[in-house]
Amino acid sequence: MTPAQIVLGTIIDKRAGILDEALDFLRDSDFVDADLKIWQAIKNLADTPAEVNLVSVTAKLKNIVPANYITDLLEAATYTASQYQYYAKELRRQSNARKLRDLAKALSKVDGKGIETAIDHIDSVINHITEERTEDSLKSIKDVAAEYRDNLKRRCESRGLPGVTTTYSYLDHLTGGFGDGQLVIIAGQPGMGKSAFVQNIQLRQADMGVGSVLFSLEMDDQELMHRHVAAKTGIDSMALQSGRLTEEQQEAVLKRMSVFDRYPLHIDDNPYPSVSYIKRRAKRLMAIDPSIRMIVIDYLQLMDLRSMADKRMSTNELTALATRGLKLAARELGIPIILLSQLNRQVAQNRVKIGRKVKKNRPTISNLRDSGAIEQDADTVLFVYRECEVEPNADPKDAEVIVAKCRGGKTGTVYLTWDGPTTQFLERDNLEPVVESEPEEDVVPF
Repeated sequence: MTPAQIVLGTIIDKRAGILDEALDFLRDSDFVDADLKIWQAIKNLADTPAEVNLVSVTAKLKNIVPANYITDLLEAATYTASQYQYYAKELRRQSNARKLRDLAKALSKVDGKGIETAIDHIDSVINHITEERTEDSLKSIKDVAAEYRDNLKRRCESRGLPGVTTTYSYLDHLTGGFGDGQLVIIAGQPGMGKSAFVQNIQLRQADMGVGSVLFSLEMDDQELMHRHVAAKTGIDSMALQSGRLTEEQQEAVLKRMSVFDRYPLHIDDNPYPSVSYIKRRAKRLMAIDPSIRMIVIDYLQLMDLRSMADKRMSTNELTALATRGLKLAARELGIPIILLSQLNRQVAQNRVKIGRKVKKNRPTISNLRDSGAIEQDADTVLFVYRECEVEPNADPKDAEVIVAKCRGGKTGTVYLTWDGPTTQFLERDNLEPVVESEPEEDVVPF
């Protein structure tokens, strides 16, 4: 008898009383063929008032698995929990070995063009095996409270935020910063400055010694460097782009650029990264540079969403898969992941009334593109909005960061100043944020 048959017989026999333990430890991938069908029948019965025993399992699998096969399992049953645990661990060991053999067989057929997909597949299999070895997630409230007390003591001693500062005081006031393990969505229409906004945050964090890594899917490293230099030197971006600088300006730029030698910033400009690629690279960087406290992905819709998914899946399903994967990655890595996203076309129809003024194209949660899972998986959702992009008479310096969702914080609007020539969002100390205790915005139909 195999370990799988011994384990299944022990569950059906009932004398060892290990049904709940088995349901927590074992997975579908640990079984094959008839044993898999029996395991799935046991799981289904466990979710009903019916008792899991020889009669109920046999009835469930009538005309699917021969009755004598199920009966024969009882002959292999063990009678103690300790005996079951030995065979369950052996079953898991054999299951992992089978997965690795299947992986090796699949890799033997990979050509040069499919190497990136193969690497993602390897990472997925290894992560799956590793996750099955994690400790029990069930904790007593006593242990949870002890961990919370330690965290609270550290926060009170440092007067710090529970996560990473956004570097904008009023935004920190609303959100409490970017929390460790959180997925933060920053969205906006093209041209609103969402990429510039998050790059501003990274530079300002770097001034404080806080490291981060940017996965830039749209701009290469030199384009990003161009923006950073404009922001740090205060020299017009167009002048830098054209090279029309005086000798004094050139000298000033080169001098100020020395600051980048000590900045804990990292850039990966792979144009088509997958979720597993991002997690893999982030782990490697965090091992090298412990100052890294944040990951930025610019942006969701350019990610490689199909490398590990069923080709028949819709864009919405793929997006849901990606955001869920990134949320789990944030929790595993223990740092916030900032994910930039586009908005759907319906945002162009929005007319949002704030006080007596109606603002065009001002985004709401429903405008997140491709999937409702973006909102569901996100801990915080921010919108970058500059009215001058849709209203010619608006002040080109006015900018808003709209906190549309914030677990553990407040929703509202933070007002900033936009400096176009240097692509910077600057604080406006004289204009406090509007906190939304009650809905203050009415969406006016177009």
